[in-house]
Amino acid sequence: MEHIQEPVPVVLIDMAGFSKRNREIQIDHLKRLQQGIRESIQPMIGFADPDQVIRRHGTGDGYYLFLKGYPIPAAMRFVWNLEQFLHADKIRHPGEEPLRLRVGLTLGDVGLVGDQYLGDALILAQRLIDHDLIKEVLQKRPDHPLVLVASAPFWNLWYHHPKKSDINLAYPEDRPWIEETLVVKHGDAIPCRIQVEPELLPRTKDIIIQRNNNLKNGEYISGIELHNLKCLRQFSWKLEAGEEAPGWHVLLGDNGSGKSTFLQACAMGMLPVEDVLTAGINLDGWPSQQEEMAEIWIHCDSGRKLFTTIRRARENTFEREWFPSFIGFGAAYGPYRRFRGGTIKAADILKSDRPLARYLSVFGEDAAMVHVQSWLRDLHHAALEGKSAEKKMLADVTTFLNQEGLLPQEVQLVSVSSDQVVFEDPAGTRVDINSLSDGYRSILSMMLELIRQMGLFYRDQTIFSPNGHQVIMPGVVLLDEIDAHLHPRWQRVIGPWLTRCFPKVQFLITTHSVLVCQGAIKGSVWLLPDPANPDDPGQRLTGSALDQLLYGNLLEAYHSNAFGPGIDRSDEARKKLEYFAHLNVKSMGGMLQPDEEREYRILQKIFGASSDAWEKP
Repeated sequence: MEHIQEPVPVVLIDMAGFSKRNREIQIDHLKRLQQGIRESIQPMIGFADPDQVIRRHGTGDGYYLFLKGYPIPAAMRFVWNLEQFLHADKIRHPGEEPLRLRVGLTLGDVGLVGDQYLGDALILAQRLIDHDLIKEVLQKRPDHPLVLVASAPFWNLWYHHPKKSDINLAYPEDRPWIEETLVVKHGDAIPCRIQVEPELLPRTKDIIIQRNNNLKNGEYISGIELHNLKCLRQFSWKLEAGEEAPGWHVLLGDNGSGKSTFLQACAMGMLPVEDVLTAGINLDGWPSQQEEMAEIWIHCDSGRKLFTTIRRARENTFEREWFPSFIGFGAAYGPYRRFRGGTIKAADILKSDRPLARYLSVFGEDAAMVHVQSWLRDLHHAALEGKSAEKKMLADVTTFLNQEGLLPQEVQLVSVSSDQVVFEDPAGTRVDINSLSDGYRSILSMMLELIRQMGLFYRDQTIFSPNGHQVIMPGVVLLDEIDAHLHPRWQRVIGPWLTRCFPKVQFLITTHSVLVCQGAIKGSVWLLPDPANPDDPGQRLTGSALDQLLYGNLLEAYHSNAFGPGIDRSDEARKKLEYFAHLNVKSMGGMLQPDEEREYRILQKIFGASSDAWEKP
């Protein structure tokens, strides 16, 4: 059985105003801080050597604790102990300038390079405590010893952690979100319920209002720029001004052209930094050959920009400039969409309410939608107990799946029990959800997981339309190889079907199927750069080529060159067609020999009145 490893808690401690003090006070404060750190961490590590977890950050007043092997609540308990030390230290040194600390909590890894500890967790923690709002809080409250700022993923994991002690680690419930960070009250650290002084409150309110508006109205992607990212050296995906984002946006390209890379890059740009670092993504080779850095720019319709860099160094690193992650609902699903399989670690992440749970599938095949069936069973149990919200959700899901024209062959969800989720076909044959065909399982697993995650994200808000036929909440969903396991008839309708059932969702999808492309009536079709042509920038398909792809029959769609030249017929068929063209010319001149006449009649039945045959010289 695979061991589940928690993300490593990292604590960064920095003294406020240290550089402004004289040398004598600096030395005294450093000694007192060292004593406080050791005393505060010792109860959590028992007889272990504190020096194994305490590290100096830089050459100044900074320290960090790298709590590998210790549960996340240990970091919070340490800060609680440290605060008690600061109050006691202030009493022990009356009349002296007190120790004042900024403490940042995050998750990630730290590596030893030479004699220096480096890592993205340290970079993020430094950005947390250097945030202008944190400095303003310290400036406005000079008598208080400590301000604590935790990244959102850290806070979420701690808040739901089974080992959390509510008695010793009591924090207020009405905590505000500040971009990706959370400033929280602890004891006497900052005596304000919302952690900012009245004159700073309008700024925080503005941020909260903006976030709530984005949750209500949705946040969409208006542009994506990739620079020096694997085979995608330069590629820009951009909607026109005023163009609606919700719809079916298709990306086409040869194998190896970067379709999966494009979606993975989008997911990395949308996720919080800590989630990317704990997702187990192998960053080797992400910067293009001979390039030191890859860049991901995501432009949101709200005007916000998300900028991510991946640097080639002695160790590959991932960095996010000080911009928040994607505020609206986002999710991504790879080509391996199934109910069973995957690793225990992936299942544990998918069960959480971390943003990573909604994106993990796109990064590899170790994530399966294993919680969908237990979610349906939990809804069933809660409904039997008379819980109205769960009862309504189960009824809405059933109505949604059973609406006319949704699932092929009129397959219906007929029962959910503690043992099974059962579907039935028109002939009355009942089948457990795990015994459905690959096509059904591929679509149902993705769609039910999407509904489950939307329910978690929007919490108390109603996600279904009154008749239960649509999910009406906004979002951005990335789908890799949507055509996998689907019958051609289903490939043709999957786009119109999903955009009708999720009218406010912006789908960015990759495919090898011309039938899937024909769902992009409301949306766009893009060709990724040809990997064999370094000068090809890629392009959006427009004009007659787009019309031919969207509205033509299969042969006409393939002739649009959206899938490249020479794929409408096999090489052997082309040889026969060329010979048919040659016989056409001889036939018009009455020059066919008897054996040629017989071959001509056979080929005529195969190719009919093929225009290609008549155009051959």
